Amino acid sequence: MSGEHLPLRMVDSLLLVVDIQERLAAAMSGDERARVERSTGVLAEAAGLLGIPVVASEQYPKGLGPTTEAVRARLPRGAAVHPKTSFSCGGDPDLRTALARSGRGQIVIVGMEAHVCVLQ
Repeated sequence: MSGEHLPLRMVDSLLLVVDIQERLAAAMSGDERARVERSTGVLAEAAGLLGIPVVASEQYPKGLGPTTEAVRARLPRGAAVHPKTSFSCGGDPDLRTALARSGRGQIVIVGMEAHVCVLQ
């Protein structure tokens, strides 16, 4: 099956929202921030409507603040928010465990600081 893409399936998917936080968002232009928050909100609401689990991470929330209100307000009920101190979500044992326990093999990732927080 080399070169073929496997289809995304709702029952196998999970949405991971990575580090869309107040202090990080404050560094963006107003238009860009609004676009990121709006797009993330649409994904989060769609996931909730489709029964796709949503997990969010927050990099050092004491220093960088919580997930922005615009995104937090659109997370579905029951979305798990995990504080972390490693840039990589894979470096946080609680977050890794939550992802593994979900039983979902396809993770749709959206986030800020992609060169650091998402790629790692």
